[in-house]
Amino acid sequence: MRNFLIISVIGPDGSGKSLLIDYLIKKFKKKKINTIKIHLKPAIFKKKKHIVKNPHNRIPRSSIFSNFKLFYWLLIFWIYFLFNLKKKKKIFFFDRYPHDILIDPLRYRIKFPNTFLQKILDFFPKPNYWIFMTGEPKKVWLRKKEIEFKVLKKQINKYAELKKKFRNSISISKKQEFYNIFQLILKKFNKIKI
Repeated sequence: MRNFLIISVIGPDGSGKSLLIDYLIKKFKKKKINTIKIHLKPAIFKKKKHIVKNPHNRIPRSSIFSNFKLFYWLLIFWIYFLFNLKKKKKIFFFDRYPHDILIDPLRYRIKFPNTFLQKILDFFPKPNYWIFMTGEPKKVWLRKKEIEFKVLKKQINKYAELKKKFRNSISISKKQEFYNIFQLILKKFNKIKI
């Protein structure tokens, strides 16, 4: 049994992922619980954060480079978590997770049939909880207009479909629900035995 929790917070830009993660980290710090925030994938080497302003304006990678990219991510994940197995109990919060590729392959420039992609994604470490950030499409879009509104609506529907595939998934659309999520994760964390 692993001595950490993986919490994956996924949803479109503007849905409140960072707001929720920052709230949870603050609450857990008060409890003296170690937390780590990761955007999409662990970084083995520290590098400057690159902000993508037009995620759909980039050219997709070829199938060969898509393969390379995905297997590289998979390797990074397993090395990172194997390295953390012997360390203190902690919670890893992911702002996005590789499964986001299923919703928005254009953003990641990954070119794969969904069935093949799903098989590879099954090898990634499984989160203890999937938190799906949902909400009214117009409100989400007004917060961050990175993609077209019609594309955002499709993505929100795809997230709803993806949620059905995970038994340990939670939908959240209001800030009032943040405390309940904190209590749920805290309860799970307290059950970890080293």
